[in-house]
Amino acid sequence: MIDFNLYNYSSFKNDLETFFSTIPDESKFHDDRENKLIYTIQQERLTEKYNHLDFLNGEQLENFAVALYFVVLFDMIFCKYYGQEYKRFQKLTFYPKFIGNCSKACHLHIHPKNILLVLQKRKNMSYNELNFNQKIDEFQSIMKYEIIRFLENKFPEINGLSFWDKYQKELEE
Repeated sequence: MIDFNLYNYSSFKNDLETFFSTIPDESKFHDDRENKLIYTIQQERLTEKYNHLDFLNGEQLENFAVALYFVVLFDMIFCKYYGQEYKRFQKLTFYPKFIGNCSKACHLHIHPKNILLVLQKRKNMSYNELNFNQKIDEFQSIMKYEIIRFLENKFPEINGLSFWDKYQKELEE
């Protein structure tokens, strides 16, 4: 078993960069084609229709999916509840947005839980076989620590525990 904490710190950023390197600019910068600063992941880019995730296998894919889920959720909650500080947050993190597919839903932000649901279908496995729930449960404490530490260092005006409560509610939905 790959330690998620180790993966999160050592491989996730590289895996995310590799993933984005395979996606055309018009898709990965769907909402920011001019400046190319806001990354987007269209739901279909996670499917087997495209080979963007073929460089990952088994547990690597599980870790990538859970790490991506956590950062997209962090971004979503920050934007939703702390919009006045969101531009600064976005400039610090460059976390991607998860959006629908063109032509009907490409401007709609989708709940990051759908990342896991799409990948479940991609592998023709049940949700439990991919261990997403287990990994999310196991690594919530790591994410809680990381989020609170990030907020203390970068946004001391935001109460980390209060933020985590909002995050926790979204995890449980």
